[in-house]
Amino acid sequence: MFCRHGFTADRNHDSSRLMFIDGFFAARHLRFMERQITHSCGHTAMHSIYAQCAADYDRQDLRLARQKCARCREATKQVRGDADAVLIATIPVVELAGSPKQVAWAATIRAARLARLQRAGSRAVGHLACVSDAKWWIDNRSADDAALLACRPGVQAQPEFEITLQPRS
Repeated sequence: MFCRHGFTADRNHDSSRLMFIDGFFAARHLRFMERQITHSCGHTAMHSIYAQCAADYDRQDLRLARQKCARCREATKQVRGDADAVLIATIPVVELAGSPKQVAWAATIRAARLARLQRAGSRAVGHLACVSDAKWWIDNRSADDAALLACRPGVQAQPEFEITLQPRS
């Protein structure tokens, strides 16, 4: 049986997925199952699991059981964000410039990064607190601390070596 997307769907399978393989769309049949998982935090939740064989179901069950549930992950993220805000409340920071969405996103990135540097005892927190461009914080969100300090606005990149020409005598 063909569906409107052009790939076959077998009645014996619960679900079909369309995959892009080597430049072509191909149908990959996956079975679908709802399972109740007890997470590492102790909460239980229903999860939709797609797999081809029983081993795949068991592997995904174990992976989900090792994780916290979505509510606990969000609560942990919120607590961490609040702790970061308290930690950097004593640091004078400049107001971010950019669109409202950029400013909101960059504020969370900046708070997390400055709090991490503050916990590590870095003296560079004051230098990064002066960066007001929201786009810069977003663009450099995945940079490590050394690279972040090296590429902050207003700092010229230092060459690895210097060539000096001396006249012949």
